[in-house]
Amino acid sequence: MSAITSILDAIRTMRTRSFLIVVLMSAIGPAIATADPVNKCLQRELRAAGHNPRGIDGIIGPNTRAAAASWAQKTDAELPDLDDETAIQWCAAILSTQANVPAPAPGTERYCIWFKDVLSGVWFDLGGKPSMRFRYASQGDGAGCYAWLNPVPDWGIIEPGTQILRVAREDNLWSSGDEENGIFVDTETGLAKYVQNGVTSFGVLLENPTASGD
Repeated sequence: MSAITSILDAIRTMRTRSFLIVVLMSAIGPAIATADPVNKCLQRELRAAGHNPRGIDGIIGPNTRAAAASWAQKTDAELPDLDDETAIQWCAAILSTQANVPAPAPGTERYCIWFKDVLSGVWFDLGGKPSMRFRYASQGDGAGCYAWLNPVPDWGIIEPGTQILRVAREDNLWSSGDEENGIFVDTETGLAKYVQNGVTSFGVLLENPTASGD
């Protein structure tokens, strides 16, 4: 009986650990990505806009390209040819025309805005769904600010908040922290990454930066 009890305890421990891993990944974003969450975002938003990519699998194939071309023709959007590298630009362009992006919570209007240069964007969940708005700001002298602007109960985030941090800038690249724990934004492509304990979450800039130069 003690052996059976030990086995059951081990199974419970494994389930608990698996649950914690899933919660952690959901809270900070996708870690592995044969199915890219940026591509999934694009596919989700194409479908929401009435241009069906025939699945949300994170793979840019002929159906996704056809749906994107249909959307671009309808909206007169001028974007580069769609591939894994440019999907972030397509995702941002479609999100800017959709109502699917969560709104910042009341009271967050002034979070980080006192800095000289302010970026605004949204983080995706594992399925590419836009889930949490953010601001990332820089004074140009190393001082910076990061704000998360809406609660995401599924991620364990129950209220908005801000964090003062250092922001390094080199041309179009902004970063805070290091490769294991940090924020990385490319203002040219609009791609944002949040890394916690080596696990990466992806996001996209939704507005042009207000940067006035260093």
